[in-house]
Amino acid sequence: MENKTAQKIFIVDDEPYCLHLLEQYLTNLGYSQVNAINNSADCLNRLTEEPDIIFLDYNIDNVNGIDLLKKIKRFNPNIIVLFVSSQEKIGIAVDALKYGALDYIIKEDMSEDRIKLNMEKAFAIKEIINKKNKKG
Repeated sequence: MENKTAQKIFIVDDEPYCLHLLEQYLTNLGYSQVNAINNSADCLNRLTEEPDIIFLDYNIDNVNGIDLLKKIKRFNPNIIVLFVSSQEKIGIAVDALKYGALDYIIKEDMSEDRIKLNMEKAFAIKEIINKKNKKG
């Protein structure tokens, strides 16, 4: 697996508690380039910083998370997006996965173990993408 400290992670959520909690989980897991972003416009404007992973809230400053996901994937389809939401609606989760999210995490079910598992999956995928890009 790639060096954790080299990975750039965005947490995009307008709830300060969730931002802080996710930031703390990731710091505890050894990630050092964690960027807390509290609105959708800043997220889109900072995509040029080339994040590896984005934890994305479904409802952020009245923007639909699916629309934001589509914009992120249009900018760079190799950015791994993990939805984190208080919405427990199957349709939303299905849409998130359909449009390229790796997982849909309900905030009430969020734990450091779940974040760790998702990070391991995300970086396994990033390694495959990097190997594929080096061959081509």
